[in-house]
This record gives sequence, structure tokens and C-alpha cells, in this order.
Amino acid sequence: SKSPSAELVIPTPPLPGEQILANYASPVSRPEDDLSMMAHAFSNLTLLIKGDAPFRMGANEEFAAALLGKNRDQLRFLPDVHRCLNAQGQLVDRWMTPLFFHVNERSRIDIRSAGPDRQMWTEDDLHRRYDGQFLHGEDLNPPSLSR
Repeated sequence: SKSPSAELVIPTPPLPGEQILANYASPVSRPEDDLSMMAHAFSNLTLLIKGDAPFRMGANEEFAAALLGKNRDQLRFLPDVHRCLNAQGQLVDRWMTPLFFHVNERSRIDIRSAGPDRQMWTEDDLHRRYDGQFLHGEDLNPPSLSR
């Protein structure tokens, strides 16, 4: 007779977001890499879900929900538990602070991390523009008009 532990277990392949965000917030990546990986995950999601409004873009929770399958095609990109998600269903940086998303257009999304001080809108924030450029420190604030 067969023993119950002899059943064949077929591993499920990783979800697309798991592959893209495999090194997110890990010791082998930098905070800039984390934001680039997050941007890459969203560009892939919007490529796979055709049409003008693949998911709601605005609050952090809407971006997180889209990766968890709450999008027009119900395409799941991440499992419910991942190091880029907190218990409140928000996307977080490596310091567990919710990310800030600014949508210019569907394909032009800026992502901002509060940085190590965990306070948004301070000089240690890290801001990734939609075009892949990063702003740090003094560059985070708009230039003054009194130059």
C-alpha cells in the first residue's frame, strides 16, 4: 500500500511580481533598486492588462490591490504575504513605511520612499521619477524662484 506522504507535490510557479520583486528590501539590493523593481512590477502589470484603465491609480492601497489581483483582468501579481506589503495592505519600503505614489499619467508614475528616518517629505527621502531618475536630499524640493 502507498504511504500518504508519497503523494507528488507539484510546486506552483512564482507569480510575476514575486520574480520581479525577488530581491526587494533585501541585503543584496539598494533602496534605489527597490523603487526600480516596484516601478518595473507596475510597468509589467499595465502591459499585461490592456486598455485605458487597468486598475485604480491613486492611493497606495489601490496600487497594492492591483498587484494582489484586484484589477480589470483579476491578474494576480503577488501573493497575499510579501516583504513589500504590510498587514494593512499597503506597499512599503525597506523600513516598513508606506510608499507614496504620484501618478502623472498611466505610464508616468513617481514613487517616493520616506527613507531611513521613516518621515515623509524630509531630506533623506528617496524619489524615483517615472523616467527612472532619482532625486535625493536638496533635489527633492523644487528649486526656489529667488536664484
